[in-house]
Amino acid sequence: MILTNAEASLERMIDGAKPLLDTIRRFVPEADLFYRIYHDESEHTNQVERVYPGFRRNGILFLVSGRNYPKVHYDISCDCSMFRYVDHYSENLAQDGLNRPNYIGVFTQRKIDDWIAYRTDYHRNLERINAENERKITTFRRQLDSLPDVAWNYDRSRGSIKRNGLTYSFEIRATDYSEKISLDYGPRTLDDFLRLSDNKYAPHKQ
Repeated sequence: MILTNAEASLERMIDGAKPLLDTIRRFVPEADLFYRIYHDESEHTNQVERVYPGFRRNGILFLVSGRNYPKVHYDISCDCSMFRYVDHYSENLAQDGLNRPNYIGVFTQRKIDDWIAYRTDYHRNLERINAENERKITTFRRQLDSLPDVAWNYDRSRGSIKRNGLTYSFEIRATDYSEKISLDYGPRTLDDFLRLSDNKYAPHKQ
């Protein structure tokens, strides 16, 4: 992989992460440095955004970072970038019922283990939510793909079907989708209403 970072800039990020890595290795000997890389699709370039000390446990990548809010502390987070069918609400839902440990001011083995357990439960919950949303969205897309007259937008996030004066429109989001049915060219008059209520309405093209 070719990176566009200036060598001096990348070295500064690595040097800045090493002291925290050395501290973590006292408790997690297999810890190493991990790189968060941004890929620019339009420019076809790759750039390191940040370097984190981290380690893998329970099949999950854990990343360690220093934080200043609401007070100076260390945070152990888990990588959830593989989950495509979650949003901020999903992340909050995944935390329901979990007991969040106290902030880490000074590392101890127990504090690290507590955070690993907490983040593992959170990751498993988010994994389940992602799978449920994926099944729902995939089933809906499969149903649409079986129809011959769906007009999609460029990234297949929304579209419509027009038949016999009716328009069915939809929008697909990460975790859900919305649907709407409307009548073309009306109705808007009393006669339209009376015909519609008797199943005799026909749209009047303008």
